[in-house]
Amino acid sequence: MLGGTLGNRTAAHLQLIEAATAQPDVMRTGQGILLITVARSYLRVSSSSSSESDLTDYGSVAYEAAEAAGQNIFSSDDRGTRVEVWPGSIQAAAWIVGSSAALVLAIGNYGAFWDGLATIREHARVAAKFIERRLRSKASEDGNRVLSTRVTTRQLTALERLHRQVTEKRLSPDEAASKALRILRAGDEGADPQLIRAIEHAFGAKELGEKRLEADTEVVSLAHRVKDELLVETAPKERRQLRPRKLVIERAVGSSRVVRRFE
Repeated sequence: MLGGTLGNRTAAHLQLIEAATAQPDVMRTGQGILLITVARSYLRVSSSSSSESDLTDYGSVAYEAAEAAGQNIFSSDDRGTRVEVWPGSIQAAAWIVGSSAALVLAIGNYGAFWDGLATIREHARVAAKFIERRLRSKASEDGNRVLSTRVTTRQLTALERLHRQVTEKRLSPDEAASKALRILRAGDEGADPQLIRAIEHAFGAKELGEKRLEADTEVVSLAHRVKDELLVETAPKERRQLRPRKLVIERAVGSSRVVRRFE
């Protein structure tokens, strides 16, 4: 059934679907606030352990580093922190997240939109590298070899890439504005009017406001339907093997409460 469904899609539709599902991660809080990944650090070490105490040690280092580094990007009220540590060959990832609205306000503090974005992205890159260094130090202290690392600035990098494509005339301002809003929101959810205005102005696009989102909703929804079909068809039918639990440490945006749990 799935093969027939996909076979009926036009090439143009499939290109739109691919573009719609290729966006960086966007999280949603329980309060309905859209969050973007400002900075992310990942590290994998040679140690093989499922011990909760070992995972907690790495998680605590990553969380404290992310909280300290994040102070140079947003205030604690405007950002959140999430850390995940996986057992086995220990892997740790730390995210510094912020709301799209907070990002726009922070950019405004530096004057021109693209100058502000470049400044914040550099702060985010430095923050991600700081977390990486702290995790490397932890691994070295424990006598473990670092197998791989990765630092990213996710949506910030994606926005700068779109800006470059407009200046190189590979994208129109309107195309870039629509793609940027797709990056900064979750699926076919709405977006803050202030965010829409800021993005349209930054790219020199037409001021369509929420109408821009309405034109994009059908494409994103179609992408989600096809993605769901693929997941259903490719889901393993055999019972999944039980795996050791991972550690999650997080502080939500605007909260001082730190939650630690194994899941």
